[in-house]
Amino acid sequence: MHAPNGSQNLTGVSLVIETETDEPGHDIRLIDVIAAWRSQTAAGRIDEWIVVASRSPSPAEQRALADLPHVWLARPGLRYHENKNAGIAISKGAFVALADSDVRPARDWLERALAAIETTGPRVALVTGRSAYAPGPFSRELALAQWPNHGSEAADVTHFLAHNILLRGEVARAFPFPESEAELRHGPDASLAERLRAEGWTLRYDPSLRMTHNAATSLSEVWRHCLAHGHTEARFRQARGLPQTGVLHEGVGRLRVLFRRLLQGGTDVGIGAARLPFAFAFYAAFAATLAVGRWKAERGEPEVIEPF
Repeated sequence: MHAPNGSQNLTGVSLVIETETDEPGHDIRLIDVIAAWRSQTAAGRIDEWIVVASRSPSPAEQRALADLPHVWLARPGLRYHENKNAGIAISKGAFVALADSDVRPARDWLERALAAIETTGPRVALVTGRSAYAPGPFSRELALAQWPNHGSEAADVTHFLAHNILLRGEVARAFPFPESEAELRHGPDASLAERLRAEGWTLRYDPSLRMTHNAATSLSEVWRHCLAHGHTEARFRQARGLPQTGVLHEGVGRLRVLFRRLLQGGTDVGIGAARLPFAFAFYAAFAATLAVGRWKAERGEPEVIEPF
């Protein structure tokens, strides 16, 4: 292990990489993500690499990290947001970048993110960007449905992506993902965004911060992904003590939101007029599948693991 410098505070970036999403069969694996961050145009600004995992590193991963100031933090049993919290807790950087092991950043991501946050006011807690799934079945529709920011203009926003984010270090360490929700795959990022805004912090979106997420390779993977999303969404509402609306009422409301997003922002993710009928049909199936996932959660059935 080539460890970062002692306990002193650092002036650059702490890169925290979670590994729950590093799955066999993914087109983007942890080793690819390490390579993508190594090749960043601003890689010299990364003062420490923190990988949080439930296992030991493979020989290939050891070689990829060997000459870097890194910590491999073995934390068996931690989930997605818990991985991020564990890495943040030991970070020392002036900034903290949160990365996923199945999401590849554009080569200039860090350079652009640092420029964005270093030229904003001191009450800007973070900068987040635009993510897209790699080519795959209904990748564009899924991105529009699940991720909040796709516009072509920079703006202050209400939500961020936990895999496409650079935070001020003091903010990251003072405001971890809520412990009571952190074992959930979806939802804690929305809770943290809400808390930061309530505390007077600004969340900044910059569309030039681009990430590519591992995608489905088959319709069956899309189906299981949507089931998992619906299952986790229901458990998140339970954890927050939020009221559950009727399944039909929820489904109709979801379709309204999705259709509005499609008509207002479909072109931002590459959905043109010719693709609209397929997108509308997909969203009807998407809403129905999430309802099945909710039903499974309410029956106490085990969590469905996302395939991508």
